[in-house]
Amino acid sequence: MRRAIWMMPALALLLGGVGQASADMLYDNGAISGNLDAQGISSPYTISDSFTLSSASVLTSAQIGLEVTPGTTPNTVSWEIGTTPFGSDVNSGTATLSNTPDGITGRGVYDIYVSTFSLPNVSLGAGTYYLTLENATATNGGYVYWDKNGGPSSAQVQYLYNGSLNTYSIDSESFQIEGSVNPIATPAPASLTLLGIGAVCLVGYGWRRRRKMAAA
Repeated sequence: MRRAIWMMPALALLLGGVGQASADMLYDNGAISGNLDAQGISSPYTISDSFTLSSASVLTSAQIGLEVTPGTTPNTVSWEIGTTPFGSDVNSGTATLSNTPDGITGRGVYDIYVSTFSLPNVSLGAGTYYLTLENATATNGGYVYWDKNGGPSSAQVQYLYNGSLNTYSIDSESFQIEGSVNPIATPAPASLTLLGIGAVCLVGYGWRRRRKMAAA
């Protein structure tokens, strides 16, 4: 009996590891530059950057490089994910930002922050989508800019001026998207093998125990 009890934690660990999704960097548009420039994402500006997923994934968070006027910190941002630039057909929301200081810009004007926010487990298939940011706020009413780094993303800015909606292409910004690849996981062959060995051992132990009890 003690042998069976000893084996149960090992089997529990095996079962716990089967089917779990691992955290991954789903898309990386590059690190913060701090030198190229930055584009506002406070009103009235909206920026939309493309990102490509190589396989089906669940998006759980985004990390962006932001620049703000000295003495302020980023606070909130409105986000959309869509199948077209500035689209929100996939999901949208307003997030409170978690910020880590990252120095000042090479232009010596703005403070830089690595800012992250959660995404509500957005499930997407492989393909190209667009992350759109707008209505960003900072403490003390400061203005928020998205750091440009010239990464591989296709980026556009949009703003309303004198009743006319203006849209034009720009260098893309610093951002990463994280989550789980192939979240509906199947047991790996190694896990199945170990699980099978454990099950066989338990069955064998029970069979031997029954034989001893019958002989007695």
